[in-house]
Amino acid sequence: MKAQTFWERFRDLNPWHGMLISLIIMVLYGIWALGDVRGSLTVLLMVVPVGLALDYILHYLQNTTLKGKFPESGLITSLIVTVLMPLQVAPPIAIGSIILAILSKHFVRYGGEHVFNPASFGVVVVSLFTPFPLAWWPDGYIWLAILLGVVNLWRTRKYFQAITFLAVYLVFLFTIVNDSKIALLSLPFFFACFMLPEPVTSEGGIKGQIFFGLSASVGAIIATYIPAISMASLPAGLMLANLTRYLWKDNSPKYSLTPGFVPQK
Repeated sequence: MKAQTFWERFRDLNPWHGMLISLIIMVLYGIWALGDVRGSLTVLLMVVPVGLALDYILHYLQNTTLKGKFPESGLITSLIVTVLMPLQVAPPIAIGSIILAILSKHFVRYGGEHVFNPASFGVVVVSLFTPFPLAWWPDGYIWLAILLGVVNLWRTRKYFQAITFLAVYLVFLFTIVNDSKIALLSLPFFFACFMLPEPVTSEGGIKGQIFFGLSASVGAIIATYIPAISMASLPAGLMLANLTRYLWKDNSPKYSLTPGFVPQK
């Protein structure tokens, strides 16, 4: 049997694994690039072990098909929550966010799938009780977020979703700053390329993607003007879009690329 080339191995890579690799790269780069190694490592060590342990325990206790397996989905959620945390975040906020995120994966479900993007659920619920500014680490090294984000969109086939969201949100930003360059640089590329196209809680099909991206952008804009969730407006908008999936009847496959690919839930 002919050995696969690097491109062939990359092309056939499970999109879930591709997203995980990208998140690991961005977190590791952020530890160095953000200029506060101690602060970023502290956040990482508060969030990831708790997220992995809780996800593993809940799969074990519920005797799911993932019982005894490494919780890849839990790691992805934990890494996303990590990069949303300020470097000097209080431990209850970081730990509370990841606990709620993992709990939502297991218990806020409908039709065998979680309803909300888990990371969004965690940070939005915590912010309702203790408002805190989200950090968005990768937006501090936006070139890497865009580079890996484009690859992630290619692997998940969620171009229309991201483009619709970014276009509408760009108009919103431009109306605030009245400067196209500032508006472009302020676009939330990490959110659009990694959180928005999460395989389980986003839409498939062109029309479904456009509707989903539009719902997320409108929801985020509205949330900006609601004091209780204004600091977590993007995740709040995504949660609204998650709910609109149940209004949209689209039989297009939600998952992508690799034959037989079904992400961990």
